[in-house]
Amino acid sequence: MRGGAQADLVLTSAGWYVVKWKQNPQHRRVLVNEAASAELLRQLGIRAPEWAVVQADDAFLRSNPNARIESRRGCIQVEAGFHFGSKVPVDPETQEIYDLIPRSLFSRVDNLGDFIRVLVFDVWVDNCDGRQAIFTRAPGNRLSAWMIDNGHALGFDGERWDLRDRPCVKGFPLLSDLYGSRGADEEFGSMVAKIRSLADIGLDDVRRAIPSEWIAGDHSSLSRVFDDLVLRSMRLDALVEDARTHLLQDCARSA
Repeated sequence: MRGGAQADLVLTSAGWYVVKWKQNPQHRRVLVNEAASAELLRQLGIRAPEWAVVQADDAFLRSNPNARIESRRGCIQVEAGFHFGSKVPVDPETQEIYDLIPRSLFSRVDNLGDFIRVLVFDVWVDNCDGRQAIFTRAPGNRLSAWMIDNGHALGFDGERWDLRDRPCVKGFPLLSDLYGSRGADEEFGSMVAKIRSLADIGLDDVRRAIPSEWIAGDHSSLSRVFDDLVLRSMRLDALVEDARTHLLQDCARSA
């Protein structure tokens, strides 16, 4: 698969998964970010692939010698253990998956509002990477969007977690007009309220879902990040408004 994490498409007993290995070159914390984001997106009702812990044992690795990480110093063999899996929403052998679609086809996306909702999410978790999605065919000549690739959420800059106020790079390409469209105010406000309600209940269940093998010695740092998410939810409406203003200004400049 494309991307700096050097993920692989793997057929498991539960279907096809895009697997990010614990030994990926971007850091094992990428797995923590992916799992936390996938669980939060699920609870918020934003369409994203299901996630799972994928166990690669010695027998699998012997049968799949190409499961390795390439670096400037050579190849590193993936180690047996638990890895992050993002379930492919359709059978990739029989159905098409699109990384990007033309602007003219966005009117056929059946969950276009999720791009507004996920913008609020990305601002909340300080996703340091640009929003990415894939598209699959849906009934009635429609398309479905799936929000993917959250390895740099939780303010992760490649070395550490640090939630900061950064309104840029959160929007999805070709959709700047959507953020200022009729009805967008209600969508933004509804998602801010939903995130705030989720944070009020607490995020302990999300943290417990992450395998301790991925967290290693980062328990205190991760606890601080989740505490920061709760505090950040209290001023999320202002953060989202800043991000939206930047996106609309960019749209006006490019018009």
